[in-house]
Amino acid sequence: MADDLAQRTGGRVAGVAADMRQPEQIEHMVADAERRHGGVDVLCANAGIFPERPLREMTADDVDEVLAVNLRGSILSVRACLPAMERAGRGGSS
Repeated sequence: MADDLAQRTGGRVAGVAADMRQPEQIEHMVADAERRHGGVDVLCANAGIFPERPLREMTADDVDEVLAVNLRGSILSVRACLPAMERAGRGGSS
């Protein structure tokens, strides 16, 4: 996917797999972006999952997993990127 995007846009693109439930993998993702691209300008925190069954059939554990990835993972991603953005003097946060 990253190679296809790079070819279509002519840009520098790199893919990094990270489990958004794991803070250390999120930190690795940010460190990899800094190493490859010299910093972090923007974060699009759009990782998300949803079980392939109706809401009425979801268990409490299913809901916890959705929240862990969709909400907690997004918040942890933003938190992990803040120092990189501050070091680079680019991007922003509030």
